[in-house]
Amino acid sequence: MPRKLDWRPMLGSAEIELDFGGGLKRQFKVSPLHATLILHFQDHNSHTLGDLAARLQLTESSIQKKLMLWINYGILEEIAGCYQLVFNLDNLSPISTYIIDDEDSSPESILAPYNDTEMYSVYIVGILSTVGNLPLARIHEMLKELLGTLRYTLSAKGLLCTLNQLCLENVISKAAGQYMLKK
Repeated sequence: MPRKLDWRPMLGSAEIELDFGGGLKRQFKVSPLHATLILHFQDHNSHTLGDLAARLQLTESSIQKKLMLWINYGILEEIAGCYQLVFNLDNLSPISTYIIDDEDSSPESILAPYNDTEMYSVYIVGILSTVGNLPLARIHEMLKELLGTLRYTLSAKGLLCTLNQLCLENVISKAAGQYMLKK
């Protein structure tokens, strides 16, 4: 049978430790791209989006999406198109290890913008507002039923990427494996 081996060089994880000074350190388990981005701030406290995109040879939109993780943790902030270290220790929890799922690390999702996220997000929000809390598998099945196989082309992994993006945009949240609308 014809088979094709599809290499995913961006998959994997990196364990890094960030030192916030004063003896406060936090360990993160993140994707290699997240680790690479934050390590660029080791020598220089601020970078522009264009600078980071040029150094990593990726699109500005993919870099911006990845930087949102560090902004959400209060480690970086964006001021007038410049990303800089903040170390907002008020937002850090006392837990020492953060495990961050990064299922959208395929080369396709990094080099190309999320083209289907907007379309599917309308349906996801509609389903969650009607039904309430749902796990990934049930959302996937409901989208298949609602849109049919011709219009719904996401795999479960692709849907996870879309749901993660909606979580980053504070449209929905996830707790105990269940997705729900933000209140």
